[in-house]
Amino acid sequence: MKSPMEAFLDTLKWKTLPPSNADDGSGLPHATHEGMIEIGSIRLRVYQLSTGERVIHEDDLAKFFGA
Repeated sequence: MKSPMEAFLDTLKWKTLPPSNADDGSGLPHATHEGMIEIGSIRLRVYQLSTGERVIHEDDLAKFFGA
């Protein structure tokens, strides 16, 4: 069963990112898709990694929390 956050993130419009230098065969996670969460006037960039994990861009999260 998915968590409420996972279910919410599934509803985003995900854009496939072009292959990048991050996918260099090192096995390190890299962003494969990009999405956007809008909360009021704040926009949070969300990335899906090659591992399936989803992360929020650090700068956007800092703005959201007023840092």
